[in-house]
Amino acid sequence: MMELSRPESKLMTIPLLLLLFVCSFATESCAQNESATTESTTEAVEDVKLTEKQQIIFAKYQRFSKTLTQLYGYMKETDPARADLLMRVIGKSNEARIDSQMEVLLELLAAETPQFAGIVERQDDLINSLVTLLDVLQSEDERQRLQDEIARIEALIGDINKLVVDQKGVRAGTERGKPTEGLEKDQSKVTEDTEKLANKIDEQDKQREEAAESEEKNSDSEEQKPEESVSGEQKPGEPKPGEQKSGESKPGEPMPPPEGETPPGEQKPPGESPMPQENPMPPGENSPSEQSPSEQKPSESKPQEKTEPTAGKEEIESAIEKMQKAIEELKQKNKDKASREQDRAIAELEKAKAKLEEILRQLREEEQKIMLAALEARFRKMLMMQLTIRKASGQIEEIEEDKRLPRHRARSIQLARDEQDIVVEADKALIILREEGTSVAFPEAVMQLREDMRVVSERLNEFKVDELTIAIEDDIIEALEEMVEALRKELEKLEEKKKQEGEPQQGEQPDPALVDLIAELKLLRSLQYRVNRRTKQYGRQIDGEQAADAELLELLDELSIRQARIQRATYDLSTGKNE
Repeated sequence: MMELSRPESKLMTIPLLLLLFVCSFATESCAQNESATTESTTEAVEDVKLTEKQQIIFAKYQRFSKTLTQLYGYMKETDPARADLLMRVIGKSNEARIDSQMEVLLELLAAETPQFAGIVERQDDLINSLVTLLDVLQSEDERQRLQDEIARIEALIGDINKLVVDQKGVRAGTERGKPTEGLEKDQSKVTEDTEKLANKIDEQDKQREEAAESEEKNSDSEEQKPEESVSGEQKPGEPKPGEQKSGESKPGEPMPPPEGETPPGEQKPPGESPMPQENPMPPGENSPSEQSPSEQKPSESKPQEKTEPTAGKEEIESAIEKMQKAIEELKQKNKDKASREQDRAIAELEKAKAKLEEILRQLREEEQKIMLAALEARFRKMLMMQLTIRKASGQIEEIEEDKRLPRHRARSIQLARDEQDIVVEADKALIILREEGTSVAFPEAVMQLREDMRVVSERLNEFKVDELTIAIEDDIIEALEEMVEALRKELEKLEEKKKQEGEPQQGEQPDPALVDLIAELKLLRSLQYRVNRRTKQYGRQIDGEQAADAELLELLDELSIRQARIQRATYDLSTGKNE
């Protein structure tokens, strides 16, 4: 196991290790699929090998999950933002029950007559779950990279727009019969500016390529570090592949959480097990990162990504040629020919701009996908935490008030603190939504969630675990489930849209909205429904025609403010204020 002396660099290595792990697992899946077509005698031998290989893969994943948990325990104090990212990955792993999926595959492969078709299908599902973990791990750095690239492309489009305006001005002067000496000078200035833009793009492409090569070298060096502390040689007393070492946990046995932390498995519905404890790596087998380049199979090696040159560069160079020809024609007093070359130069610049705008649209869609995935993971985490609180508070609520003990009060106070932790998560989600800026209903829904969580926390802290407290908790759970489902559907739409993409869209495209109009309207409808239901709940607590209880009056005032905000959000959505 790698030491935790350099957690930052180790965190950079985790996505690479998981990517290699996914590639390795995909290779084994192909091998199993091929084994299904062999003769029966060969199948019997191959089944044993595949079972051992599956055990090795399981052990690799256990080592990965243990490293992830250790890093979370270290970085929760030193780097809370990255620790939060790791916790989301841990939550995704628990939600997908990856360890259980691997155990099932082991059992299926160990059967007397393995059903390879079903096994391969389960392996495909498992690979998809692993890819999802990889997406979450890479989301932080990938989003920053996308934002930087979007800013770069936007700046280039702005430069081209200026060049088009300047070139059109020179062409207009040519057509109006302006003296050729002045036109030649103006055209030379536009040509010089265009050449500067081409050189700027060349320099940017060079820097991007150098950065990619540097990152690749760093990844290679980080990849070799586990090899220093892990030997492929079998030591005396170690088990053979597939055997269990005495005194060690069996596959799937849960590992303890980081010291002082709530186990990730407690923040989810009952029945889901926490991440498994590391199983000893079967000796004689190296992980993809531990093999030498000559030992790695092509499918197991790290994919090499080549930095593509900036789109539109060829068109800009072509525009420069047309501008230079226009200068030559102006020197020879041929204004008509110079005007035609100027028109061609403008057309080439417009082509370059169109290409950059198409790249910009794709980048924005990728950024939208990452943001949707990050929000879905955060809301899902909040949902798991809220379900845990709801279960515990429901157990207290079932106890008659005169039979409640001091330990029940202490438990209620602890639940109030746990509820405050969800409020912190809601604040983070609200910041992301406000920065994104295209959604109206989601920020309002999160604000209402936050208010409900605050009320629940206060009531739990005061040991008011009653029907109203439980009802508000149920509203929070219902809202979170709706938001998770809405974000999931938006992600599916993006994937479907990507598959059905046809010809590139011409002209400047607006920034894609986080969610579509229908999803926004559905969420506003749910907010209104919950206000109506909450009004009835408060009404049942009023004796007579008017409310007299101070706490209830405060809740009613907050409800009226909430109603006004829903009305304003609906108006903003109808007028397109968010666009």
